[in-house]
Amino acid sequence: MSKKSPLVASALALAVSSAFAQSATGSNNPLYQLASLDPVVVSAARYEQPLSAVLPSVSVITRDEIEKSQAPTLADLLQGEAGFEFGRNGGLGSITSFFLRGQDSKGVVVLIDGARAPVDGIGALRITDFPLSQIDRVEILRGNSGALYGEAAVGGVISIFTRASNGAPSAYGSAMYGSRDTHEVTAGFGGMTGSYKFNVTVGSYDTAGFSAMNSSNSKVNPDKDGYKKDYASLSFEKQLTPSVTVGLRAHSTKTNADYDSKDDTASTEHYEKKDTDIFSVYSKMSITDSLDSSIDFYNSEVESKNFKNSADNGRYKSINSGVRWSNGYEVSGSSVLSFGVDLAQERHHQYYDPYEDPYDVDKDTSALFAGLTVKRGPLTVQGNVRRDFIDIKRNDASSRSESEQNNTSKLFGVGYQLTDTSKLTSTWSSGFRAPSAYDVSTNKDIKSEKYKSAEIGFVFSNKDNYARVVYFDTSTDNAIDYDWNQWPSPAINILKTENKGFEFTLKSVWQGNNIRLSAVSQDPKNVATGEQLSRRAKYYGTFDISRRLLGYEVGGRLYASGSRDDSEWNTTRLGGYGVFSLYADRSLATNLVARLRFENVFDKQYEIAGGYNSVPRGVFLTVQYQPKN
Repeated sequence: MSKKSPLVASALALAVSSAFAQSATGSNNPLYQLASLDPVVVSAARYEQPLSAVLPSVSVITRDEIEKSQAPTLADLLQGEAGFEFGRNGGLGSITSFFLRGQDSKGVVVLIDGARAPVDGIGALRITDFPLSQIDRVEILRGNSGALYGEAAVGGVISIFTRASNGAPSAYGSAMYGSRDTHEVTAGFGGMTGSYKFNVTVGSYDTAGFSAMNSSNSKVNPDKDGYKKDYASLSFEKQLTPSVTVGLRAHSTKTNADYDSKDDTASTEHYEKKDTDIFSVYSKMSITDSLDSSIDFYNSEVESKNFKNSADNGRYKSINSGVRWSNGYEVSGSSVLSFGVDLAQERHHQYYDPYEDPYDVDKDTSALFAGLTVKRGPLTVQGNVRRDFIDIKRNDASSRSESEQNNTSKLFGVGYQLTDTSKLTSTWSSGFRAPSAYDVSTNKDIKSEKYKSAEIGFVFSNKDNYARVVYFDTSTDNAIDYDWNQWPSPAINILKTENKGFEFTLKSVWQGNNIRLSAVSQDPKNVATGEQLSRRAKYYGTFDISRRLLGYEVGGRLYASGSRDDSEWNTTRLGGYGVFSLYADRSLATNLVARLRFENVFDKQYEIAGGYNSVPRGVFLTVQYQPKN
């Protein structure tokens, strides 16, 4: 019997026994309801609002939902949220792209405690390895959010809020083991004592993995592609006076990922070492009863080193730093004014790559932003504006150039409360994405992408249900693409892309069942050619249902996606697919929980990137100790 057979047998036994059990509780017991159907969010207007009150489209994933999901990565956690898709070249640690509202991965901004997460020289996210054990909640703001968060926030914003322990200081931790010799250990200690609040977390994740590429490609090394991640975080906060708080946060992640390339031999070995370090200090002040102010200084560094058969095969370093000053002024009990300044610097250094010229690019951003939300009776109006001044310079031995990309982004929203439980919403917005370091290094005359978006929606919310349906329409002028007939491929502006469609989300407690549902119908395409934008499906969605039965919480989750084009430089069509997973948990003792995840139950073979394998069937068991403060 294989090592995973006992875990498989346990999962099947648990699922079968639960199917015939009778519920011992009613739907009114709060222990068996969703953690929160109307949580407080801050990303929709840069100040706190209940989810049911916001005008733009937002989803929230709470800490309880993160633990319940048992997802291994941020991408896996977000999969199934309306508007979100991702592509991954094989297993964990390989190149991962986030698509939000059908926009390119470079059109998505990730924030960590309000500060921009690092990107590389092509504008791609480098934060996809961020450990879930360090996250308190995630807010997904869909649609063009440039008026709130500036350049590149055209598909939306993923806001990560890290853990901050409350209550008496206590330890917590978890241990996981599962298929493919996968194991993770996390330990932490945090809490409050007097005027101090702190949290420390350390952990390690390791898996033998699976072969990243399909066996149909005979040139590729058939060995397993493993992945290892070590991480640590620290947060510290001190309340100096009743109205002034200062603090710091630090996160460090070190990864080592094996991967395959389509253009090598069966004996070629590739691996990447990546170090990500994020540090910030901040101060929060209540200047008056109506005016709150905060200032944040942050710095993040990503260094990537690639190796081919142990020989150096490319190195890259990105440094992102800045300061953000934010203010919220309550004009009246129903009107809030927000305003502030963002200053940011990016430093991109590609100092060795066997296929491309080295480059050294600096990107400086200065921005002013303001917003006003007014509520009068059933009517809510929101307006935001932001002006970005961006200077991009390339300085290296072969070329020197400079590009200024200055743009104004706007958002206007209206909401009307029909009844106590139902609301109409609508927003109109404009935004832009500036060229990346790579874009400028290949074409000094490249222009910013320009975006226009509109959406109209209906929200229903009560104590047992939260539902939202939205129609959206986004168009892009001067979209940045690449001339694939040259190498290295220079950046070029194409005419136009667009995406329009419907999103539906539901969280509900019904007859003792916790139900989560999302469904998206969209049409992301290049207007000039009519071609579907790569790795984005026209239809996708998820259905998740769970309930408490005889002391267990058991559930199942189905994610389905339609077919997609693989890439702009090939004619490969990726087939549609559906993946079904089971999960369960049971309390073993006070503060001690056992969790079981049985993913890809039917061992579905599918591709989310052409030629690359996706995660096969696996079973994972976690034991978690978490005091409730």
